[in-house]
Amino acid sequence: MHSLHRNVPALRRRDVDTSTIRQHYYPEGGWGWIVCGVGFLVHLLTSGLQLSFGLLYLYTLHHLRDASPMDAAWLGALCLAVSMLTAPLVVALCRRKSTRLTAVFGGLVMALACLFTSFAQQLHQVVLSYGVVLGVGTGLVRETSSLMLGHYFKRRREFVEMVVQAGAGVGIALFSVLYKEAVGKLGWRLGLQAVTGVLALGFFLGVLYRSASLYHPQRRAILHLKNQRKKVKEKKDSVGAPRKPPFLDFSPLRIRAVQMLLLASSTAALGLYTPVFYLALQGYKEGLEDSALVLMQTFMGFATALGCVGFGLVVVRPSDQCLISRQYLCQAAMVGVGVSLLALSTVQGYHGYVLFVWLYGVCLGGFLYSLKMFTMERVRARYFTRTWGFVQGAEAIPVLLGVPITVSLGPIVGAATF
Repeated sequence: MHSLHRNVPALRRRDVDTSTIRQHYYPEGGWGWIVCGVGFLVHLLTSGLQLSFGLLYLYTLHHLRDASPMDAAWLGALCLAVSMLTAPLVVALCRRKSTRLTAVFGGLVMALACLFTSFAQQLHQVVLSYGVVLGVGTGLVRETSSLMLGHYFKRRREFVEMVVQAGAGVGIALFSVLYKEAVGKLGWRLGLQAVTGVLALGFFLGVLYRSASLYHPQRRAILHLKNQRKKVKEKKDSVGAPRKPPFLDFSPLRIRAVQMLLLASSTAALGLYTPVFYLALQGYKEGLEDSALVLMQTFMGFATALGCVGFGLVVVRPSDQCLISRQYLCQAAMVGVGVSLLALSTVQGYHGYVLFVWLYGVCLGGFLYSLKMFTMERVRARYFTRTWGFVQGAEAIPVLLGVPITVSLGPIVGAATF
């Protein structure tokens, strides 16, 4: 009786394509554009907040007068490293639990961490609230955004990632101005509480996440199959519950290409983010005014966004006369960052720093985008989310060690430590 509709042509249903029920459906638009806009705001709030730590570094040294520059240098690096280290755990958590609930919880943690930082009076309190708790919150919010984009887009994923990654550069520019106007004028407590009000937006962004299966053309058939499974639940219980997969799946690490990606990304991350955290302090020591430092950080943010868009257009709209692979784009961005860091030891004054931040920002934004697209090209779609989580996790320790080492060598060799 169960196969009667297959053998009798008159009983067949023409509106149900059973071959597509088990396939994941990518809407490639619709509510996905709302998710894309949310992803842009998420990177603005998370990556923009973390990568604009340069100005907050100065205010931290002014607020914690007993803290040395070496001790305070751990704050920004620790926050970024913790958010990267939690990426594999967030991917594993979202595979078992709700992605929307994880994003909402991460937004709440992120806002509360910034609020607790505003009341901190000692270095260890700032390390716990800003370095650890805020890092966990930003990791939850940012990684859930990447997972939702993967549910909605496949063919347009390169274009969507270009838009979303550009939010980090815009966030650097906006948060640099916000730190100057809030923390610089209102003080540590009231200024960070104003920043908390902005970060509270991350709590509401997670509410806009909707499952892509809601737009599946065979959704009614899928719901019917789920109801049938509930009816035979007693039979399944008698047979035995299926074995759950492990919480952390390390199977992508067996792929040779993934191993090389982890090695390359961890090596590049050792000094990649050092100017983001330390350049403002270096300019302050050379006598630059506060307005010049803010403008310099703003230029860096816009250059990062421009780098994401520029490298993204090369991937999204390749030329027929000159095809550039994603691997070469990633390598070119890394070489550009290295050349800009080498040139930093020769520049002097405000205009020299402005020239550096534009070159460095464009290469940094291009590297952030091209590394993710290169990872997507090297691994299968089913392994991409887990692989990207491991790539970020591999960058955590080098990021954590690179910035403090640079600050410790700063008094010895100056700007050449970059």
